[in-house]
Amino acid sequence: MNLKSKMMFSIIVPIYNTEQYLEECLDSVLGQEYSEYECVLVNDGSTDSSAKICRKYCNKDVRFRLLEQKNSGLSAARNAGIRYAEGEFIVFLDSDDFLKKEALKNLAERIQQNPEENAIISTTFAYYEDTGELKERHWEPEKTLLTSAETLWSTFEAEQFIVAAWTLTVRRSWLIVNQLFFEPGLLHEDELWFPQVVTAAGQVVVNRDPFYCGRCNRQGSIVNTPNIKRIYDKIHVAQSLENLAENKKLADCEGALKLRSAQIMVNVVKSLNAYNDSRLNAKAKESMCLLKRAPKSKYRILFYMCCVLGVNSVSKLLNKA
Repeated sequence: MNLKSKMMFSIIVPIYNTEQYLEECLDSVLGQEYSEYECVLVNDGSTDSSAKICRKYCNKDVRFRLLEQKNSGLSAARNAGIRYAEGEFIVFLDSDDFLKKEALKNLAERIQQNPEENAIISTTFAYYEDTGELKERHWEPEKTLLTSAETLWSTFEAEQFIVAAWTLTVRRSWLIVNQLFFEPGLLHEDELWFPQVVTAAGQVVVNRDPFYCGRCNRQGSIVNTPNIKRIYDKIHVAQSLENLAENKKLADCEGALKLRSAQIMVNVVKSLNAYNDSRLNAKAKESMCLLKRAPKSKYRILFYMCCVLGVNSVSKLLNKA
């Protein structure tokens, strides 16, 4: 099959043992009001019936394509999907989430209005499985086209905005030329990829229309599974954002990047109490300077608290607050 000449979107769905949610996810793709898409299913070594479900949808609709690989993690699955895709724009969809039926139609309209831009950022919804409630994450910038710096400041300062791959729709050719792939083996890969893409884009189109529904607090999800590597990787992301902020070509983004670095380090400090690991504590202590470099005083105050009281004591205080 070759749909390159008329295919606007490649929806990339990385899959690992999500049989309980996968059909709802893929049905939301089938139900799109806009039809010029392919759906690339990347089975990352699932051991449940996910692969069987994928094959069923591939047999049902030629726009569904299955790519199978050994379990290599979310970053590797997304990267494989990017390389395998044929559409003009990449849409990321986690296999336990789902799209609003208007999602692709609304994205296509934004692209037609801004044909030269490479990235679109979208409003998302939180889906609470226990109640069935669908709640919009409020993030409504006044402008419909933001600079990189405006995008970073507005999203990093918005309490309900989630920094995730699926908030961005990106032109595939531009993504590949600029080598904007996810770092393999990294947990919280979105936290690094998102600002890398936004800073490279220069300008980002805002899509306020219904788009993505992210399932919240799912048991067994990668995000909600305790893992000490997750904390080490958060430190790595915070340090990488600090390094990105030092790029002189991104001077207008420096403050926002350092803010995000400090926000992540606050989360790291808060997590230390749960692990009580001396090596992790020492690694976190080495990176406390990232708090000091933040553009807001509350992070610098926290830095001095860590210096005086120690990171463990501050971790306990943060968990009591």
